Amino acid sequence: MEPAFMFDSVSPIFSLALGNCGNLKEQHLQLSPSHTEMEKNKLTGWSRGTLVILFHFAVCVSVCVGEAGRCSVFGWQHIHSFDGVLYQFSGDCSYMLAGDCHKRTFTILGDFSRGERKSVTLFLGEFFELRLAVDGTLSHGAERLHLPYASSSVFAGRELGGVRMWSEVFGFSVRIDGDNNIDITLSKHHGNRTCGLCGNYNSSPDDDYTTREGFLTDDSYDFANSWMMNGVEPCKRVTPPSETCNATEETAKELMSECEVFRSSAVFLHCAHLVDPAAFQSVCERVLPRVAGRSVWTGCRSTPGSEHRGRHAVCIGNEHARCAPKCPVGMEYSVCAQSCSTTCQSLNIPEVCREECVDGCNCPVGKVLDGERCVDVSQCSCVHTSKRYPPGSSISQDCNTCVCQHGSWQCTNEGCPGECFVTGQSHFKTFDDKFFTFSGMCQYLLAKDCSESLFSAIIETVQCADDKDAVCTRSVSLRFPQMANQTVRLKHGGVVSVDGMDVQTPLINGDLRVRRTVHTAVRLSYREDFSLDWDGRGRVVLRLGPGFAGKTCGMCGNYNGNQGDDFLTPSGLVEGGVEGFGNAWKIHPECDNLHSQHADPCSLNPKRVMFAEESCAILLSPKFEACHYEVNPAPFVKNCRYDLCSCTDGHVCLCSAISSYAAACAAKGVLIHWRENGYCEMECPGKQQYELCGSVCDQSCRSLSLPDDQCVSLCVEGCFCPTGLFLSDSGECVSREECSCHYDGEIYQPNDVFADHHSICYCENGSMRCTSNDHPGAMLSDLFFDELSPSRERRSVSCPPPLEKLVCESPRDQGIECAKTCQNLELECVSQGCTSGCVCPPGTVRHRRDCIPPDQCPCFHNNRAYAPGESVKMDLYVCVRRWDCTKNVCDGVCRTVGESHYITYDGLKYTFPGRCQYVLTQDYCNGLDGSFRVLVENSACGVVGLRCRKSVTVFYKGGVRMRRPVLSGVRVEIVRSGLYYILLLGSDISITQQSTRPRPSLDQGRGKVCGLCGNFDSVQNNDLLSSNQQMAVEPADFGNSWRTQPSCADATQMPSQCSADMMKLVTVEQSCRVLTSSIFKECNSVVDPEPYWEMCTHDSCACPSVGDCVCFCDVIAAYADTCGQNGVTVHWRSNELCPLSCEDLNQGSECQWKYNACAEACPLSCQHPEQLHCPQVCVEGCHATCPPGQVLDEVLLRCVTPEKCEVCMHKGERVSHGKHIILNHDNPDLCKICRCENNTLICEPCPASAMATTMLPPTTLFTSPAPLLYSTAMPDDGCDRAMDLAFLVDGSTALTEEDFVASYDMQVQKWIFRKMVRDMKYSGGEVAYIDEALKYLAVYIYDKDKRVHAGRVAILLVASANPRPMRNTQRFLRKKNITVLTVALGPYVDMTQVNDITKATPSSRAYVLSSATELQDQGPLITDYLCTLGLDPETPKPKVSSS
Repeated sequence: MEPAFMFDSVSPIFSLALGNCGNLKEQHLQLSPSHTEMEKNKLTGWSRGTLVILFHFAVCVSVCVGEAGRCSVFGWQHIHSFDGVLYQFSGDCSYMLAGDCHKRTFTILGDFSRGERKSVTLFLGEFFELRLAVDGTLSHGAERLHLPYASSSVFAGRELGGVRMWSEVFGFSVRIDGDNNIDITLSKHHGNRTCGLCGNYNSSPDDDYTTREGFLTDDSYDFANSWMMNGVEPCKRVTPPSETCNATEETAKELMSECEVFRSSAVFLHCAHLVDPAAFQSVCERVLPRVAGRSVWTGCRSTPGSEHRGRHAVCIGNEHARCAPKCPVGMEYSVCAQSCSTTCQSLNIPEVCREECVDGCNCPVGKVLDGERCVDVSQCSCVHTSKRYPPGSSISQDCNTCVCQHGSWQCTNEGCPGECFVTGQSHFKTFDDKFFTFSGMCQYLLAKDCSESLFSAIIETVQCADDKDAVCTRSVSLRFPQMANQTVRLKHGGVVSVDGMDVQTPLINGDLRVRRTVHTAVRLSYREDFSLDWDGRGRVVLRLGPGFAGKTCGMCGNYNGNQGDDFLTPSGLVEGGVEGFGNAWKIHPECDNLHSQHADPCSLNPKRVMFAEESCAILLSPKFEACHYEVNPAPFVKNCRYDLCSCTDGHVCLCSAISSYAAACAAKGVLIHWRENGYCEMECPGKQQYELCGSVCDQSCRSLSLPDDQCVSLCVEGCFCPTGLFLSDSGECVSREECSCHYDGEIYQPNDVFADHHSICYCENGSMRCTSNDHPGAMLSDLFFDELSPSRERRSVSCPPPLEKLVCESPRDQGIECAKTCQNLELECVSQGCTSGCVCPPGTVRHRRDCIPPDQCPCFHNNRAYAPGESVKMDLYVCVRRWDCTKNVCDGVCRTVGESHYITYDGLKYTFPGRCQYVLTQDYCNGLDGSFRVLVENSACGVVGLRCRKSVTVFYKGGVRMRRPVLSGVRVEIVRSGLYYILLLGSDISITQQSTRPRPSLDQGRGKVCGLCGNFDSVQNNDLLSSNQQMAVEPADFGNSWRTQPSCADATQMPSQCSADMMKLVTVEQSCRVLTSSIFKECNSVVDPEPYWEMCTHDSCACPSVGDCVCFCDVIAAYADTCGQNGVTVHWRSNELCPLSCEDLNQGSECQWKYNACAEACPLSCQHPEQLHCPQVCVEGCHATCPPGQVLDEVLLRCVTPEKCEVCMHKGERVSHGKHIILNHDNPDLCKICRCENNTLICEPCPASAMATTMLPPTTLFTSPAPLLYSTAMPDDGCDRAMDLAFLVDGSTALTEEDFVASYDMQVQKWIFRKMVRDMKYSGGEVAYIDEALKYLAVYIYDKDKRVHAGRVAILLVASANPRPMRNTQRFLRKKNITVLTVALGPYVDMTQVNDITKATPSSRAYVLSSATELQDQGPLITDYLCTLGLDPETPKPKVSSS
């Protein structure tokens, strides 16, 4: 059992309920005025008026007042209205069944043909139409739609063997079962606001026959005909059919007797106090004789008895099983089934059903739904990229293999190679897949082995030659310390230099290899796990083997599998912005820092927006669809758009951008034929031919002379010579015979011969054939075609003190290009040529214009210098030249923004436009039990006239299905502050809610949570782990896996609504630039605004207006709130920008309400007089300022003295107004449920269902009845002992149902216990909760009726392990002095736990059996030992005669 809280984003409602049947009582605490009033004042933060407390009483059936109204169209043309009127109507047209007859937001029509039900048609307003046929097909006009379906807050899907169409926003549900019966359910707010054949739902059956014209009639056919909806062809009024009887008098009497079941059967008598059976019996008596020509029971579904089987939670007995509706093959009917049936894809998501119990078709016990069939869990399929794979299938994911087992993917965990690239206009992707753009112009450390210094790679970026606004990569330099610090530079055009000297390729020197691939491209490889591709025009791809994981640093990140810390700088701190990160890896001290860069050049060049949007859309088109599940196209589309808006030649940049994505796809094994005639067509010179996936190994004449056995053939796009031809030094394709030979640094033409004292050699087929086996001593190409670069001119310089003059003596010297500063102190320099100049004296480094000792250097963070000893709050960092960090662990905060944006606990931002209900976060992960679950659902999104909101439901402590008030002592606090509601659960969990921004916070639980918020393990790269244990590439696949209702449709990524309106897009983007304006300047260096700008443009495009709409303001507010939580308060609202006024609250109020951008989140108040541990630093909104000595009364919204606060006291503890608590929970006689109202604690006894603190279905409990007096002598082989004896039998799947039944034979005195033992039911749960069962036995059985002169003995038959250790249970059994005879059955028993139970008391014993079949043989041993336990029965004292 657990408390369940339901958040509504406009008027949050926390629902606490007891039990699920019988005397069910549900209490709603509404913390704000009505929805209408709240909408009216939605920007005031608070609404005037008193807080309303609604107590809602219900019984366990759906017809109870205040829950929902239900209308049924069933059987033989019968209709049962919302208010209980039962009548017959055989329609032949479309008729209005129900709908919103007040605002006309929706209408539900029933389509009939000659009395038969054909379909249900839904209209939203006047234009949107959906038709759900009785055969389960869904259509929109002439278009056939697929199930499940979701759009405009309307959902449709298969459920319980039938089909269902529903909308939480509009408040209706339509079900069609296998017999074409139709059930319509309307939420309670439609009471007296609906009309049609189902009546007006006003709890008065007398006026249900109100016609469309508004008058009341007594004739059901006149009434029904008035609701006829004519289409193109007009319909005719129908008349009642003739009443004919097909049965003889004798048969008719027999049939009539069948209808007596409504009055005689205990099944229906159980429901008689709720629904009068007389009307149903009357219908039965009229219907059955008319179907007498068929089998009697073919017409039983025409009787209304079965129509109400689920409605009243009443089982149809075995004698009426023939009335069960038709079920799909493999499914079976149940009168009490869960609407959210377990499927193969929801195995790892515990069921969270809104309907406690409905009738329908479900899979048999032990099976789950897989698509449309029921299977064993072991036969469950798995889903990958929206495709279904049978069990045992395997797929590849990166370098790992995943196998489908029990509906989940079980994947290997091998380390995969890392890839970092720089492409286009300085777009980076790190080894851990973080994408960013950095437009600084200098030399930067791309990557380095910061563990063993095996390599370092440096890129040089400059202004592009043909574009002053663009930044290009001009060269890449690599240094290999273990090769005598040899430096290789790859320059523009594919020129290669070694230690300053240009060389020809291929170059082979030990482990180092450099070869030309295609065009001007060059590949450098070092050892087996290092390779770098340079295309000669600015694209760099660096690949490292998994051996370098966690050892790198630089612009490519640290390769630790977590992109969240990729902006780690040499000082040891993670930067918040890309500018500070890039500047930290700057090599050359004379370059200027990059202080700011335009995140989107399209905002500066709006004329190119349309060209960029339309051109880059090809990456999202079906042409590249095969790659979308392997490589996320979103960052490549963003880079493409950036380049096209800033390039001079947009077509060249477009082809380059598309090529980058195609290359990433090819690396994943997905080849895309995207180049076409006239579209980025690659023209090849001479005889060369274009290949999408060519090999660079052994393609040139040089490779014949200098073969490379270690060349790895990778898929490369480009121009290649045809098979059999080789590329010559002049760039022509020639035959092997025409190839020149390269030998010992010389070039020989075909058939050339030379001789020396070692051998005679001749050039043949591209290689030298020598008569001697001697070979040259080196393979290093030493053919230099450039003279050595002369040293730069030595200038006479004058250096101001304290600088000293440095003069280069050689080009290999290091000059001022390698001078040390405070910022590059930790970086090594790779000189491109010595430069003379002024440097600091030895022992000092440059800081601005001074030379200071290194230990006096400041620390740098977010482009700002911090003096030694200063600190910043990120956990906690203290500056001592490098940042010295404490090990404090910060709370995890997950953020949701708008309709579809999420930022996980670990900081991963993604977009998922889900329309269903999903697990936001929970600790029920990996099959383990948990304590909380938070569900999230969009409400009214996409509905014209309604504001999109997020509804949050919270389950806290215990099992899922049972809901109850909190126990006294359990900390649950609700705080209203400004625009926010804050829910505090215990000391570790909190949820902050405002409109579309629910925000869960966790103090503990790292690595133990799952859901849309990720796993909170500080690693971003595994945050998209789906519920079936597979890493998803597309956020849509990830989000869909956490859906709580399998019948709800999958969400898909939707294009921007501005894609067809470029002018609106430009306006939206300029409006959202407020995030990088002077208003937020201070925060921009602390919180990266780029993700919020993307959210802003996405959401604002969906707004009808631009610049000041709700969705625009929500995102700006979300960014400002994040700034506030990071210590930067931004006063951003104004009369022109998202204004918010508090004046309405000040009218007639004794306290003053003021808007505050960052006020205390959990201030002291009447309900919270002591300081709370609040997760928020501050929140914005309207806050009260009370006079000294007064506090805010949240109920009355006014300032009062503390003694006038509306709170209750219980044993010295305060109980907040409206809060529900359970008192004396452990004592069933004194247990009470109390609520605080008007300073008074109002209590009532606890119902029996509230007594159990935990659900116990996995372990079935049985106890003996009170002792009976024996009238027969004790058998010779028996014994007479006084004991309280209990049987506890494992009901988990570790014990088969057959073995469970076999355990019935483990009894003492069968004739006494037989009936009670037979009532023990097999539950088939995953585990047996032994500790909970023993605790329940001791507290609620033994302690409830204590007997002094009797032993306490429990026989425990267990086949599975308890999910928790048994040490606490051991102490509990010892304290209660309970003897436990544990019978361990089968291989899945935890013997450590069995031994712990046995050690609890000296008299306890354990019996280990291989299976339940041994019980028959071992039973006498246990019975004999029982005779040694307990106490001798007390001898009745003889009565004393008065005489």
